[in-house]
Amino acid sequence: MEAMKAKIYATPEQRATLLKWVAGARWIYNSKVNENAYLSTFARKYMPIGTYPDIDKKFSHFKSGDGEWLKEIPSPILREACNKWVDGFFRYLKSLKSKKKDGRKVGKPKLQRRDRGGDIVLDSTCFKIEKQTESHVYLLVGQKNNNIGILKVKRTKRIGDVSSARQIRISYRKGIFTLSLVFGESEDAYVSYANDTIQYLKDNESLENLLETSIGVDRGVRTPFETNLKSYDLTNSAKRKVNGKERFIKRQQRKLHRQVKGSKKRNKTKAKIQKAWVQIHNIREDFSHKVSHDLVVKSSAKIICLENLNIAGMTKSSKGTKAAPGKKVAQKRGLNKSILSKGWGSTAAKIQYKAQRNMKIVVKINPAYTSQTCSCCGHVSKESRNAKAFDCVSCHYKDDADKNASNNIRMISVALIHLGQRLDDKGALKMPESSKDRGEFSKTLEALRTLKQGSMKREPISKALPKV
Repeated sequence: MEAMKAKIYATPEQRATLLKWVAGARWIYNSKVNENAYLSTFARKYMPIGTYPDIDKKFSHFKSGDGEWLKEIPSPILREACNKWVDGFFRYLKSLKSKKKDGRKVGKPKLQRRDRGGDIVLDSTCFKIEKQTESHVYLLVGQKNNNIGILKVKRTKRIGDVSSARQIRISYRKGIFTLSLVFGESEDAYVSYANDTIQYLKDNESLENLLETSIGVDRGVRTPFETNLKSYDLTNSAKRKVNGKERFIKRQQRKLHRQVKGSKKRNKTKAKIQKAWVQIHNIREDFSHKVSHDLVVKSSAKIICLENLNIAGMTKSSKGTKAAPGKKVAQKRGLNKSILSKGWGSTAAKIQYKAQRNMKIVVKINPAYTSQTCSCCGHVSKESRNAKAFDCVSCHYKDDADKNASNNIRMISVALIHLGQRLDDKGALKMPESSKDRGEFSKTLEALRTLKQGSMKREPISKALPKV
C-alpha cells in the first residue's frame, strides 16, 4: 500500500468550507460520545443490571435543532465520523478482554477538542481525480451538487498512477490542511512479494553475495541510526534549532498559563506554540526522509535489515499505581522523550515503502542480545557492552557498540534468508523451530563471521565514516 501526503493550498472560500466540514465531523463524533454517556447513565440507574445502550451507526437525528447546519455537509463525511466512533468503541470493548502487547488498555472514545484540529474521510463518492500531470494531481472534492471545486495538490516524487485511490483523508492541524491519498497494493501483497524474493535469493545467491548486498540498521538513543557502513544523526545546526524551539515553547507555555482563557492574546500565544511545534516536526521529518532515502535509494544494498522493536512498550510510563508506585519515573520520562524524538517508527515506515518502490526488501529480526553478542566470535556477554564501546571479553574484538549491533542484525538476517525463513504478517523473519534448522542456522552464522573476519583483513573496520 502506497500513500501520498501533501499540503493543501486552498482558496479562502475552499478553506472556509473545509473548516465547516471538519467541524461537522467533530460535531457528529462528540454527539455520539455524549449520547452513549447519557444512555449508559440512564441504563445504570433505571434499567435492569446488564442493560447497555446499543452501539449503532445512526446519526440522522443529530441534524435537527442545533444541528440544522449539518444538512449542508455531504452525508458520507458525517457517516465516516460516526464509523470512527463505532470503531473506537469496539476497540475499547475488545481491550476489556485482553490487554495490548505493551500492557496498556484502550479507553472509551473521548470528546474531541476544537483547538486540536480534526480530519475528514472522503470515500470514492466524495472525490474524483480530474487530471494527473508529472507535477500535480487535480481533485474534485465533494459531491456533484455540493463540492468545493478543484483542489490542486503537488505530486510527491516517484508516485505513479493514483487513479486506483478509493479514499482520501483531509487533516487540519495547527492551521494547516494536508491531504493523504492511499492507493496501490495492500500490505499482504508486499509480504507475499518479499517471501517470493527470499525464496529466489535462497535458491540463486551465495552466502557471500547476500552479505555484500545487505545492510544492517541499529536504532539507538545516542546515535539514532547506525549501520555497518555509516552513522546518521541530526546536524549540529538542526539540533540547535530544535533545542531553541523547545525552550521557546516552554516560555510561551508559562506565558499562556497566566493569560485569560478566550482572550485574543492567549489565542496569539497558542498560535505561536503551534507554529513552533510544526517547525520541530518539519526538522525531524526532513531528517527521517534523508535517512530513508540514503539507505534505500542511494545505497546499493538490496536487503535492509532492522530490529523488530516494540516502541510503544519501550516508551511506556513507569509511574505505576498509587498502591505500587514506580521507581525513577523522571529518568524514564526523559528516556521516553529521547526515544520518541529520534523517529524510529516513522523512519522504518519510510524505509518500508521506499524499498517497495525500488524493488528491494525490508526484513526485521528479534532484537534480543544483538547488542551483547560479539559480531566477530559470537560470544554473548553483557560485560562486553560499554556505554559507547564494545570490547569482547572472549576474543577482545573492539568496535563501536552500535556498529557491532548493526553487524549482528545484518548477519542474523542473512542467515535466516539463506535458510529460506518466511516473513510473518508484520514483516519479521521467523526464527527456526526444529533442532535441525537451529543447527544449520548456527553453522551459517559461523560462516558469516568467518567472511566478516576476512573482510576486516582487506579493509580495517575501525575506519570511521563521517556522520550526516
